[in-house]
Amino acid sequence: MKKFEAIETYKKQSAEIGQRRAEMQRRKQSAVEEVQALKAEYTAAVRKSITEGKDKAAEIEELDRKIEEAERTLRRVEAEVNIGLSLAGPLGGHDGIVDAWNTDFYPNEVMAETLEPALAKLNAAAAAYADEFERILSLVEEIDAVYEDAKSTLGSGYEYKLVSIKGQMQSTNNPVVRAGLTPDDLAQLARGERPTKFPTSGGKA
Repeated sequence: MKKFEAIETYKKQSAEIGQRRAEMQRRKQSAVEEVQALKAEYTAAVRKSITEGKDKAAEIEELDRKIEEAERTLRRVEAEVNIGLSLAGPLGGHDGIVDAWNTDFYPNEVMAETLEPALAKLNAAAAAYADEFERILSLVEEIDAVYEDAKSTLGSGYEYKLVSIKGQMQSTNNPVVRAGLTPDDLAQLARGERPTKFPTSGGKA
């Protein structure tokens, strides 16, 4: 199956950007939780110092230092997240994808390399079909001429006992009729359906 490389690259870059943004969000959440935990410890240490009358100054000072450091880390991470979330998408963005499709992929890989060669084969097959069907109709006329000669030679009472090829062509099961493409057959093909009268295999180069 053909691949539109520009969109594949776009999807890959989008996934990578998404992963980076998710990682930044995780770092932010972790930094927030760190600050909250330290502040909870700080409050608990202050409460213990007051309620128990114990000297917790050194512990409180250390917690205060850790809180300041954690808050600096949080500010940096928040700045990174804000910038990361505002970053443009993959290189070129949506307009770049449209341009790559319209100016390169569609005219070259879709049309010139894929559809046009396939349509050339289809046109050649259609011409061969038309030539062969015209030849068959010519054969029918030749056989009918022989039929008419035999019918007139046999005379009354026998002329309608002979099987007429043109008469047989009134039947939809006649091989000549079945070989022809009808409007219904063409409509089915256009819908992507294979007419049941066609073989399920063969005919492909």
